[in-house]
Amino acid sequence: MAVTWEMSATRRMLNEGLESRLFYCGAQVYVSVGGECALDHALGLATPRTAATTDHIFHVWCSTKPIAALATLHLAEAGVLDLDRPFESIVPEWAGRPIGSVTARSAMAHRAGLPPTVPVLGCFLLQSNAVAALGALDLWDMPDGVMYAPVWGFMAINVVLRVLGVRLEEIIQTTVLDPLEISDCWLPITSENLSQGASRIGMNWVQTRNVLRPYPSDGLEVDSFPDFGQGGYASARALGRFYEAMLTKEVVERGIVSESTYEMMLAPAGPEGYDPIMQRPCTYGLGVMVDMSKHGFGDACSASSFGHSGGTGEMLAFADPRDDLVVVATFPTVEIDTNSAISIASRRPHFVQTIRRDLSLLPPTQVD
Repeated sequence: MAVTWEMSATRRMLNEGLESRLFYCGAQVYVSVGGECALDHALGLATPRTAATTDHIFHVWCSTKPIAALATLHLAEAGVLDLDRPFESIVPEWAGRPIGSVTARSAMAHRAGLPPTVPVLGCFLLQSNAVAALGALDLWDMPDGVMYAPVWGFMAINVVLRVLGVRLEEIIQTTVLDPLEISDCWLPITSENLSQGASRIGMNWVQTRNVLRPYPSDGLEVDSFPDFGQGGYASARALGRFYEAMLTKEVVERGIVSESTYEMMLAPAGPEGYDPIMQRPCTYGLGVMVDMSKHGFGDACSASSFGHSGGTGEMLAFADPRDDLVVVATFPTVEIDTNSAISIASRRPHFVQTIRRDLSLLPPTQVD
């Protein structure tokens, strides 16, 4: 007999957040334990005139980085890309430039020294624009720290792969998404996605004090040079499916990557370091955050947990092998005025612990 979960405390927290308008104007939440769905829920608004459903697809920013990383590691195993080969040996325009010394491994490990500058979405309509912008970057000196590069790292990898004759978006689709039967993830979003599923695209919002406005740049990256660092669109359920496949090692069983590469991806890529962008000591694997307790998810997450947040923390996704737990939440509201609203990132530990309490999965020291 299948186990059923009421998830009453989690549902109550979501409803209270919606009513207060301090949390978000809408939300999607997906939770599974041992591959069994415990919660697939949506509430609030997807657009000004449309109620959010579990089938809506939102711009989830960096939350799709692990998918792009998995596809990149697949190419490395196939011999297409050497993770430790300096980019300047592949892209002539970068010879002698700071970006030339960067490698795919250092970029995915957040240890390339790439600056945190975020370009205007849609400005890289051509590959040549991305090549020029990356070539003009100066790297940050980070002797014992890490550097979160929300855009530049995967944009550089994309340029390198294009020069090598590979389109990462095609590898993501045919090697990762299609085999795992994930249809509601667009990395990147295209005009074809818009024509086939425009009615399911949810809107991201900006909150200033008690006013919600549509996020102005959503959609500008359509059909431009793909941005795999923050250009993903997905439903919470689709991201949950990806993490379930990661948790059970289905990605290994299906031959997407070998077990050794899988373990390398989820292992710390270096010692813990202070990340000046995230403003905390933390650790990354290759394209993923590892030990989510050190990424603002609370002590209820084990050291073996892995995942990624998105935007300013309004998107979150992780898997915890200790309990066979997957949690994905999309809160598509960027809070601008932090004096008028507590950031979603600061509420994250309580949210995760509420889910765990509903599932009776809190560690003994945290059980009431």
